[in-house]
Amino acid sequence: MFKRRHKISRLRQAIDAIMPQKGWRRRLKYFYKRTIRLKGSPHSIAAGVACGVAVSFTPFYSIHLVITFIACRMMNGNWIASVIAASVGNPVTFPPIIALNYQVG
Repeated sequence: MFKRRHKISRLRQAIDAIMPQKGWRRRLKYFYKRTIRLKGSPHSIAAGVACGVAVSFTPFYSIHLVITFIACRMMNGNWIASVIAASVGNPVTFPPIIALNYQVG
């Protein structure tokens, strides 16, 4: 019922990921509203965020999302919240995280 009449090609999807047709403001507003409207109990959302932030401090940079998903499943957390929280580990925050991991041992 809610499908498109004409499927969007993979090339068009890739272009939209880089340069949205409706603009970045609308895309960011959509992600904000989707984050605010996460389904689940406060406990599951908090568990997901805790898993995401904890995993972003590990030195396993290439598999953060996989570890986040596994940890979130073990704690019955919201996996969307955990993936969003895992984005704490981005290139801007990696140098302080690496320095802290090195100091801790």
